[in-house]
Amino acid sequence: MVSSIVHLNIAPKRMLTVEEAAQTCGFQNKKSFTRCCPVKAIDLGDGKPRYDARDLDKWIDGHKQGQKSVSEIDSLIAQLA
Repeated sequence: MVSSIVHLNIAPKRMLTVEEAAQTCGFQNKKSFTRCCPVKAIDLGDGKPRYDARDLDKWIDGHKQGQKSVSEIDSLIAQLA
């Protein structure tokens, strides 16, 4: 029996398209994502706006730390429906 070990070093993408950002944040479609997400996309000069994954992480972490009031969260949930 032959065995081998493969080491892969894959760096995560930092800049995401709107579709990738929506999927990363758990939204089913980009329309819901862009409606709820306050993070602004960045144009790196190629005409294709990208979202910084670090900014998205900060936004999500803010929700986890209770920085949003219950009424703000309820409003966001209502928008998803």
